[in-house]
Amino acid sequence: MPRRDLTAEDVADWLTPGQAVKILDAVFQKSYLSKQALLGRLAGGMAEAASEQTVRNDSADRSSQVLFRKIPAEDWRRIQTTDTCWITGDLIFRRRSPSGMGDETISH
Repeated sequence: MPRRDLTAEDVADWLTPGQAVKILDAVFQKSYLSKQALLGRLAGGMAEAASEQTVRNDSADRSSQVLFRKIPAEDWRRIQTTDTCWITGDLIFRRRSPSGMGDETISH
């Protein structure tokens, strides 16, 4: 079956990172444990997250934008429990460009 792009309707009832952590807080009683549990599942591919908009900016000031895409598990491996994404919902990091020519910034 061919891969289908996500739509706003597909993710309308998905939780934000902050909402998911609040639910887990009821179980773990500590926010950092809740974040660690969720982050482990996201990074391990056992839970999925989607971005309404993903922007990629490279060191040559080229930019690309994709709407409604799943956030790859590997992107969650760059995030810590202390990252601001748990509050803001913005997952932003720098990495080596796939071309090997400089760095790029990814914003989900």
